[in-house]
Amino acid sequence: MHKNTLNLYIAWFLGALFFLVDYVIRVSPSVLTPELMRTFHANAFSIGLFSGYFYYIYIGMQIPVGILVDRFGPKRLLMISVLICAFSTFIFATTHSIAVGYFSRMLMGFGAAFAFVGTLKLISLQFGPERFALLAGTTQAMGMLGAMIGQGPMALLYHKVGWRVAISGFSLFFLLLFFCIFIFVKQNKTLPHDPEYTNTKTLSSALKAILTNSQNWLNCLFIGLLYAPSACFGEQWGASFLSVNQSISIASAGHETGIMFIGLAIGCPVLGWISDYFKTRVYVMKISTIFCLALLTTVIYGNLSPLWATLCLFGYGFFNAAIVVSYSMASEINARRFTGIALGIANMASVLIGALMIPIVGFILDLFWNGKIIDGIHFFSPHIYKMTFIAFPIILIAAFIITFFQKDTRCQYIH
Repeated sequence: MHKNTLNLYIAWFLGALFFLVDYVIRVSPSVLTPELMRTFHANAFSIGLFSGYFYYIYIGMQIPVGILVDRFGPKRLLMISVLICAFSTFIFATTHSIAVGYFSRMLMGFGAAFAFVGTLKLISLQFGPERFALLAGTTQAMGMLGAMIGQGPMALLYHKVGWRVAISGFSLFFLLLFFCIFIFVKQNKTLPHDPEYTNTKTLSSALKAILTNSQNWLNCLFIGLLYAPSACFGEQWGASFLSVNQSISIASAGHETGIMFIGLAIGCPVLGWISDYFKTRVYVMKISTIFCLALLTTVIYGNLSPLWATLCLFGYGFFNAAIVVSYSMASEINARRFTGIALGIANMASVLIGALMIPIVGFILDLFWNGKIIDGIHFFSPHIYKMTFIAFPIILIAAFIITFFQKDTRCQYIH
């Protein structure tokens, strides 16, 4: 491999690695839920908010992130955001106040907001369009690998060394990553010599074009609905549900939900490649949504053994990887000059519904709570979880219906 080409892949890998580690800290409340309830004397709604604050800032930053990476290029922004993540994880590891914990999660969300879009922008600047879906899918896969690591493996690490020590280790890792990005990532811009690029009117016109494109709204709604159960079940409440439903430890339940993200990690590049090979986006999205609906519903209401539940969650994760096909559509149904903004909006949509659902599920759990406390934390029966989770199949059915109104780009830029 040519040295320059190798450097390009190293730069991409560092951005993808940032996304991976961000996902580890993003999903950490899932297996930390009992410990956080004890530490902060909190109920389910408060812990749902604790997890949700990450997403609220993350979501709100996606359009500004898209504008910034289009304007300044990804290198400097990735470096700054990595430092913010280092600072926020240090605060989280040392606080004894849930209010300060909320603040640390907001900072994490702010820093993490640059990881995925910044890396996708890096791909669009350094590689040809024929590699975009594969590298974007692999980047998404690394994020899903981080989500898996943040479940069972991190639950074991938290138990062995304590969650504060483990989170402190992430702070040191982010500092090391900062120096690696400084060394290996090349600074560049999309259009460095175009005076119109910095024009506010031009950016406003770009936003107007993107936001008035009905296909953008359909694509964003689809990706948000498809990933919402993964965010709510996989990143927060799934491990707690499986633990009580199967009478297993939270660490074992974390391994089960972690397998879901292994499926996502494998499915992202595979479905991205299938979509490119057969030159279709919408058909892949339709088929994937059907399998997601069937598999997740079976896990929640089928009273499966841990083995079968794990296999179904792997399959669910694999087909949920159709979100990466939506990212490809976002880059194809908008002007290529402003792919950062378009991808930022799509990424915002991908977590918006799930982020809103996390504390709502916590609120409903508290509403139906019968007052039972075990080991200092609120206990929720499997029946209560199952009543609350009825929203998941409804959301997936809605995602499937939306695909009938989307126009297939056939892997072609339409602008």
